[in-house]
Amino acid sequence: MLDDVEARAVAALIADRSKKISDHGAVYAQLAPAVERFKAKRPEEQDEVRDALDQFVRAYSFLSQVVDFGDVFLEALYLASRALQALLPSEGGGRLDLGSEVELTHLRLEKTGEGDIGPDKGTGELKAIYSGEGKETEEEQERLSAIIQVLNDHFGTALGPADQLFFDQLETTWLGDAQLVAQARANPIENFKLVFADVFLKSIAGRMDDNADIFQRILDDPAFQSIVMNHYLRRVFTQARATGDAT
Repeated sequence: MLDDVEARAVAALIADRSKKISDHGAVYAQLAPAVERFKAKRPEEQDEVRDALDQFVRAYSFLSQVVDFGDVFLEALYLASRALQALLPSEGGGRLDLGSEVELTHLRLEKTGEGDIGPDKGTGELKAIYSGEGKETEEEQERLSAIIQVLNDHFGTALGPADQLFFDQLETTWLGDAQLVAQARANPIENFKLVFADVFLKSIAGRMDDNADIFQRILDDPAFQSIVMNHYLRRVFTQARATGDAT
């Protein structure tokens, strides 16, 4: 939809903070040819263009937080694509509002929420058909499935054992990261969160092929991402420090 010249010209205008944010005339003029090309397409082709733009914008916005692409054109294409999304006509009519649609600080990690989502711990006796020492199987299962239950209840998803396995494997990877564990042992959780947030996003992006649905949900839904990250932030922090105390 956008060629190199158009993308760079639009990005330059958007990045020029000396211009008033309400003055979009120059940006509109640069994007007008792309909008006309869009209007000339068949309805099904227009849907494909919208989907492609949406996927690119979402993917770049997410991955740019964890990967330094080092490509000026990609950044220009991202800014121009977001502006073009706002201009494309839709059933309700398109409009350009760069004040809300284009955010130049998209590379900054933002705090979207904080809270303890862990289930309340109950008390009870471990009963077995034989004597001996061991972990309470039901409690362990409840602990392992806690995040899946929370997400299903909170977002109406239907996550299952395969999704839990995906999270369990990530948790094993985090607890096996000697540097991450050392950071957990040496810092309060508020400081550790700054380190873990970066590792969390890189891990999810690095294993996107293992569970595309989870990756897409974390990419699309900041609230979903926040709940998952905070859950494992506390689990990794607690287990890393417990291991340190034991040694």
